[in-house]
Order: sequence, then structure tokens, then C-alpha cells
Amino acid sequence: MVVPQGDEPMPDQDAQEEREREESEEQEGEEGDDEEGISQALEGPVSTGHPDIFRVKWRIRKFSKLPNKLYSPKFIMAGVRWCVLLFPKGNPQSQYMSTFLDSKHMKEIDRDYSLNAIFELAVLGAEDRVFECKQAQHLFTADDADWGFQNFLRHSVLSEQAAVLLPNDTITIQVTVRLLKEGEDREYRFPQLDLWLRDPKSETGFVGLKNQGATCYMNSLLQALYHIPALRRAVYQMPTEQEARKRQRTESNHPAVINRAEPGANTVDSVALALQRVFYKLQYSRTSVGTKALTKSFGWDAFDAFTQHDVQELDRVLCDNLEEKMKGTPVDGEVPRLLRGKLKNFVKCVHVDFSSVRTEEFYDLSLNVKGCKDLKQSFAKYVECEKLDGENRYMAEGHGLQDAEKGCCFLTFPPVLHLHLKRFEYDPMRDANMKINDRLEFYDRIDLAEYTEDKAGGKPLYYLLHSVLVHSGDVHGGHYFGFIRPDCKSKWFKFNDERVTPSTTEEAIQQNFGCEAEEDNNTAGMQPNVRNRSLNRRFSNAYMLVYVREESVTEVLKTVTDEDIPPHLKTRFDFEEEEEEKKRKQRQEAHLKLNLRVATEKHLQEHHHAELVDWTKALHLTIPKTALLSELKTVLFETTGVPKEKQGIWTCCARTNNTTRPEVPLVANDRVVASDPCGFADMRIYLQELRPTEDDRLKRWDTNEDCLLFFKLFVAADRALHYRGHGLYRRGERLERVVALARKELMPELEGEEVEVYEEVKPDRIELPCMDVSLRQAELQSGDILVLQVRSAETELTCRAYYDFLRHKVTVRFRDKADPSVDKFSLDLHSQSHYDQVLKAVAAELAAREPAKGGRAWNPFRLQLWRPMAHTESPEHKPANRSANVMLDDLIQPAVGDGPFLLFFEEVSFDIKDLETQQLLHVKCPYAGKDKAVTVLVPRQSVAVRDLLVRIRDHCPPPTGAVLFLCHAKHSAIFRVYRGAETVGFQELGRMSEADCLFAMMAHVPPGDALLEGDGWEEEVDADSDSDPLDEDGGLDGAIEEATFPHVASPSSEGG
Repeated sequence: MVVPQGDEPMPDQDAQEEREREESEEQEGEEGDDEEGISQALEGPVSTGHPDIFRVKWRIRKFSKLPNKLYSPKFIMAGVRWCVLLFPKGNPQSQYMSTFLDSKHMKEIDRDYSLNAIFELAVLGAEDRVFECKQAQHLFTADDADWGFQNFLRHSVLSEQAAVLLPNDTITIQVTVRLLKEGEDREYRFPQLDLWLRDPKSETGFVGLKNQGATCYMNSLLQALYHIPALRRAVYQMPTEQEARKRQRTESNHPAVINRAEPGANTVDSVALALQRVFYKLQYSRTSVGTKALTKSFGWDAFDAFTQHDVQELDRVLCDNLEEKMKGTPVDGEVPRLLRGKLKNFVKCVHVDFSSVRTEEFYDLSLNVKGCKDLKQSFAKYVECEKLDGENRYMAEGHGLQDAEKGCCFLTFPPVLHLHLKRFEYDPMRDANMKINDRLEFYDRIDLAEYTEDKAGGKPLYYLLHSVLVHSGDVHGGHYFGFIRPDCKSKWFKFNDERVTPSTTEEAIQQNFGCEAEEDNNTAGMQPNVRNRSLNRRFSNAYMLVYVREESVTEVLKTVTDEDIPPHLKTRFDFEEEEEEKKRKQRQEAHLKLNLRVATEKHLQEHHHAELVDWTKALHLTIPKTALLSELKTVLFETTGVPKEKQGIWTCCARTNNTTRPEVPLVANDRVVASDPCGFADMRIYLQELRPTEDDRLKRWDTNEDCLLFFKLFVAADRALHYRGHGLYRRGERLERVVALARKELMPELEGEEVEVYEEVKPDRIELPCMDVSLRQAELQSGDILVLQVRSAETELTCRAYYDFLRHKVTVRFRDKADPSVDKFSLDLHSQSHYDQVLKAVAAELAAREPAKGGRAWNPFRLQLWRPMAHTESPEHKPANRSANVMLDDLIQPAVGDGPFLLFFEEVSFDIKDLETQQLLHVKCPYAGKDKAVTVLVPRQSVAVRDLLVRIRDHCPPPTGAVLFLCHAKHSAIFRVYRGAETVGFQELGRMSEADCLFAMMAHVPPGDALLEGDGWEEEVDADSDSDPLDEDGGLDGAIEEATFPHVASPSSEGG
């Protein structure tokens, strides 16, 4: 019970008297009448269908004569006696009635007993419908036994609504309680407590859809589509068997093992498979269904999920996708069969015998709201004829401009008719879209025969209302929900995201007509609840209607059975549900579990890099936080097979140099969780497989005098580290002797070899320790790693160089410039690698992937590197510079997003070493295509025009009978035409700006014409001229063609 501020706890004697008085009041509160004529009745507790949800109704007569405090008759839940505590005049007396849920009898079971519950207290009105309700969550204990609401319901509301709330001076209070299981209290969300008190599957037979933020419009549409069983049946039949199932790598079936996800487990489903999953869960799940996989299949991200889209657009896109997916399958054409209708558009001349007719198909109709009283007027306006006269006359073929009538009529209506009401229109006066809240009446049964061309053969064409999708709000935002009558005959249900509740015909139809503005003008004098309902009608109205043809109801709405669902879908979705249930259970029990990362000898042997192990690949276990060491050993034996007597368990500690090493053995049979010194999210342990005599060493372990060392062998040929074993040593032993023992026991193949010994201080750093000192003097401790390498004069890669590479290693993605959107491969490279070393690494990788390209081996010096442009993943406009001072560090720059660095490579036709004495010249060749250009190597000093033309011709041959000329263009106009014997110098080319370019021009020469040799002719052309290098037909400008220029002919032309 809530105690007002300022009240003091009662003295013990007063408390005893209060308890006795309460017991007396409770006895008086048993079912029946008292001397004042007050009577009360208790109904329940009854189950709502959910095993943990109970409901009780308490009816109290003579409400006006109730005392200040009243207990309900007791009822039993979870073995505890409960009651409802009512203060009709408030506690303390105020403007509100106060109501509480009381469990003080819990002390009868155990003083320390507790129950966590979510509950709802409600006052019921006519037909036992909830008028006012409030929810709360509370941990009920013997000392904190009641919880509720001081300000539950205003006395003024009770007085104003007495006819509804107090018929015959009787009030009905309903209590709904959900007793939470262990761990469930971590899953509920306060604003959605009511969802925990409802079990829609039991109450209505249906479940809702979860809202991702602003996906209510999608939820309402999906529910409308789902409740067309013929469409649902077709969706199930779409072929999706070949889509990869999301699996986890099964390392062990032991319940303590948490399996890692398979690579590619986050692949995106197709729209078809995602929709099948949503429909399947809506049919079989007992809880609300998520839609994230579906929106992900749309290509949406989190931003899209919080952006409200248009229902009509989504309806059209989704149905188009389904129709496309069904092509070539047994259900090909099912979407058009259900949703497609036909109409005829016509234009008929008034004074001449001419008409134009066009038939088109539709999947939905958009009907006017503005200016229409009801749906029939909207249809009439849709097929209304428009007169084309005056300036708007129709151009009739063979008759000129004629007066005409333009209109349409329906040829066929589909079995399922989607009607979108034009609630949103552009207002030119406001220059903005506006929502039209005008009243538009629609019917649960409508005859559409009069709107067809043949009037349906004189027979009625009835359609039954199936769904009403409602938008509440304005053009800037709002909320969508739907009313659906699954069989088109009986009950309506309201689908409001996760909430599914029974509804009435009035709520589904009449209250969603919208209303005229005048109806809302006089709300100032209304009571708040009445005014809110009026405003709600003003801005909440139908936006989309779904009708089903009456004669097709039996076929379209035929129930989908288990036999209609392909077995592969059942198997797939049931498996996914089992996996989700496991994860849900793990989340609920997570606070009771200790996560362990266990590195075994196998994990160390499979790790060929620096550090001891990759912890992401270690065995992931969960054990109770109360587990003892002996229980952990049992689990490790069951999951790894290492006998308990051979297990040495070490806790791993995080060091200041960012390494994690085993340091402390677990010996005493204490709680494992108390032995974690590091505070990782997952406790990390090393499972040592004990050799003979090591068990005794561990039992007598002295942290100050003993240490555990690990040994690795570096093999230069493999460019890898190989784990060879561990050893337990006294810290007073000399390092030289320890290494000798390790070589003898762990690496016998090194006998007689001269080795170098290093200490791995951290993943990218090693040091050469002093060999003739003790382990203590060498500052070696448990968990340290010693790396050995055979000393050889022929060794190209030393251990020190390898760790230097690890320190400067960068991962670079490479893409072919010809396909710049796809990663070709990734390489780990030294950041101080020279340009040529990077090329050699790229060529080696290409050779490994494509041993020969077109019969040619990959030559590293016929490759060029290109850097990406800043903030994009497109190559720059020119290749990266190559020189002796250019390192990989100079080439790379931070990539877009969180990925590794990016470079592009391109295979070129020249040796890039020639660029030291030559330069690249880019010449456009418009005769070969609009953007065609060639790149040729020319001497840095100068090049003869004729030699340059020969090289251009070799790279980009002109057509037969054509000759080439070299032109210099500036600002898209020919500036100069070069002589054949003339030379073009490097300085002249260097002065060219972005507005300059070289063109290789083409001219056609008639067969037999003699081609001029020698210097030829040169003409200076005005730079401001408007002449263009090319005509529309690809030839030279007319003025230029009349001149004769130095040229090089095509090899196949005469005189070439």
C-alpha cells in the first residue's frame, strides 16, 4: 500500500491492533451481504489461456454506501492468497478512488518468499468492457505485500459516467495478473506492460506483429494479406528450398557449449522466404512476430524502419515481387487471379463515328474522398464521363478536332479488391500535401454491378468488407492499424501492431468514416474523455479497404491447413524456432550463468600466429555461477574428453601490455566465479593436459617460486609459429637449462641444431633474453612464451623480422580497376614495403589465382597501382606515383567505413620501369567511340608526330581506307594540326591544361588517291573558333577536310 508522505510507522502495539482490525474487515468482506445491504461477488481466478495469466472480476453492490476501506474476498494464485484493496474515497481521501493488489498472506508460506508479477487493475463498463485501466510491475514480498494506484479514477468521472460505470449502484473491478518466471523480469518493457497481460492467441486465435519503430503501416498491410488464405497458400508454395539455411557451427551437443555461427550466417533472405516465415509464424506462433528479416530482405536499414512509407506503394511493390517469384511454378498467375481486374478506357466522338478504346489491368483502385458522400459516389466519380470540347477537343484520326466523351468502365473485378482512399492530396493554395479527413461512408456489403460494362449481366455483384486499414494522424505522421473480419461474416478484430483484440462493427466501420469539420468545432465544452474520442474521429479514418467477392468467399477464405505447407518450410521454421527458444532461454538464465572461454592444447596447436591463442576460436561454455571446480572438471571432461585427473585449470589474466596469459592454477574446490581475477565479460581459462608428475607439482604450487612456460618454434619456410608444448619449472632454474630440457622433451628434432631463443613480450615484439641467468633474473613468469628458431645462414626470414612484420602489418584490399566495385583479394603487407614489393606481392597472388592470363604469365612490372579517391571507393583519375621513396604507407589512406585499406591494380601494355625515361601520353580517339582513348609511351624529350601516329594506329586501328591526323584541341575546338615530320616536345605537352587534349582524327580517302608524303601542310586555327573536331557523322569538320594533312594510313588501305 502506498503510504502518504509524512505518515510515521505505527508502534508495535498499534500495528498489532491494525492487523487484527484488517483480519476482521477481511472476514466481513467475504462473499455475501452485510447489515447495510452491501454485497459483493468474486468471479475467478480464471485462466485466460496462458498458463501464467489469471483474471478476477470483483462486483460490488451499493457502491455509494461503501466504507472508506474494503477488502475483496480472497482468491488463490501460485499457492498464495490474494485480495484487492479498495479505497472508494481515496487513500488518503482525495479526488480519486484508490485501488491496490494485496498479497500479505504470503507470509503464511515463508517470510522470505517472493513473487514477481505484472498486473492490471481495471474498472469495467457496459458489457464488461474496460473503461479505465492501469498496469504495474512489482516484486511482492511479506514485507512489501501490496502495490497499486492512489490516483486510480477520478470521482468526477464516476459521477459523469455513472450510467456506464455504476449501473444499479454496482461497480465491477477486474484484476489481471501475470506471475513472472525466473528471468522473465529482464525481458519486459515498462511502456508495454499490457502486452504481457494479454495472450492474443488464446483470446482471439491470432497474434500481432512487432513494430520496429515506424512499421505500423507495413504491419497492418501484412495482416490484411495474411488473412486472405488463398494468397497465403500461394506464398507457401513459392520455391525457396535452395536458399541457404542459417546454421550454427555445431562444435558439441553438450548443453553447456555455446556454438559459434557459421560463416555467412548473416546472409539476407529473399523477400519470398522472409514473407513465408512471417506468415508461418503468424499461423503457429503464440507470441507476436518480428519483421526484421522481412525488412532486411527489402534492403532496408534501421533508418528505413523508423521512416513511415506509403501503404499503397508497399502493397504494389510486394505483390509485384510475389508475382515475379511465382512465375514458372505451380502457383504461377495466382496473384493476378486474386488481385487483378480489368477496365476499359474509351474516348467516343459525339458528332462522328469514331472511338478509341484501350484495355488496362489494375491491382488496386484509388478512389476520391473529397466531394463524395460514400463509396458508391466514389465509384460513380471514377467511371464518370468527361466532356472534351472547346479548347480541349479530341484529335480524332481522319476527322481532326472533335467534341468527345472520355471515360472508363470496369470489365472485371478481381475476387479480392483493394481500394485505396485518396486521403492525401496536394493543396496548391498551401503548396503542400494535406490529409483529407472528410467523411466517406463505406459498407460491409456493396453491389458493384452498375459500374461494370455489361451491368454484370443484370445480376448483382456483391462484395463483402474484409479489412479496414486506418490511419490516425496527419500528413506529417501518425499511426496505422487495421480491423479485419477473417471470414467476412462474424467477428471483427483490431490488429494494432502486437495487440490483437476483439472489436465491434461500429468500431471497425462507422467510427472510421471520418467526419466533417463542423462536427469538431464545438469540443471546448466537452468532457476530456468525450472530447478525445471526438478528436480521434476527426483524425482517424479508413485509408485502405479490402473487399472479397461474395461468391468467392468460400474459395478465397478457405482455411490453410498443415497439408498446404511444404514439409521443407515446416522443417526449416521449426528448427529456427528451436534455436530461438534456446537463445531466449539462455538470455533468461544469463544472470545465473558464468561464461567461460576455454583454450585447450588443441586450440594452441591450431594457432600459428603471435600470442598464445585466438580467444574467439576457443571453446565457449556456460556453467552456473555456483559451480565448484569439481563440477567444472566434469563439464570439461564431457566437452573435451580430457580425464578429470589429467586436467590442470589455469585462470588467464589481462596484462598491461594487452596480452592475456595463464598465471594462476585452480586447485581448491571452491566456486569457479570467485577465482576470476580479470573481470572479462567471459572468464578465460587454459585447460592444461597434465603429464606424469605435473599433478603433484600443481598441488604444491607456489606462485612466487614456480612458473608455467610455453614454447613455440618459428619456421621461416612456413612464415608461421608452431606451438610445441609447455613446461612447469622452478623460477630459480637457469634459462639455458630450461631451454635444453624443453628441446629434449618437446622438440627432439632440433638435437644438434644451433638455435636462437626469444621471449615474446607481446604480439608484435620479441626480446633476446640472457641465457645464463635464472628465470627469476630473466623476469620470466607464468604464461610467458619462448620462441625458438634454428640458426642458419641460408634463412631469408628471421624471427625478429617476422615480428617486425607483425608490428607493421596492414591488411589491404585489392580491386581490379576494370571492375572497381568488387574486392579481388586481400593481402597482409608490411607498411614500409616499396612500391615494387607491393607489385610483386600482387602479381604472386594473381599468379596463384590465375596462373596464366591469355597465355601470359603475370609480370609485376606490367601492373600499375591506383589509390581510391577520398571518401569514396572509386579509383583516382591517375595512377599512383612510382619512385624509390614511395612506400605502402604513402599509398594507402583510411578506407570508407570500418574495412581495411583499399588499392586498385591495372594491367598495362608497357613495362612501368620505362616510365623512368619515357612518359605516358593520352590521346583521344573519337573515331573508335565517344570516350575511347589510348595511352602510349613516348620519349621524355620529344617525339615525332609520324612515330606517334604509328603507335596510336597500333593500339587503336582505324577502319579500312582511313588515315589518321594528330590535332591539338582547346576548349572543344581544334587549335592546331601537327605536321608529319614535326616533333612534339615534353615542355609543350607539360604546358597543356585540363582544357587541352590531343585528338587522333580520322579521314576517309577514296581508293586510288595518292597520299602525300613529307612535311605536308599546317594551318593555325583560331582558338576561339566554334569548330568541333568531329561532325555528327564522325568525320572531320568540313573546313578542315578540304585541307591535306600529314597522316598515317590504315595498314589495309591503299598506300598504307
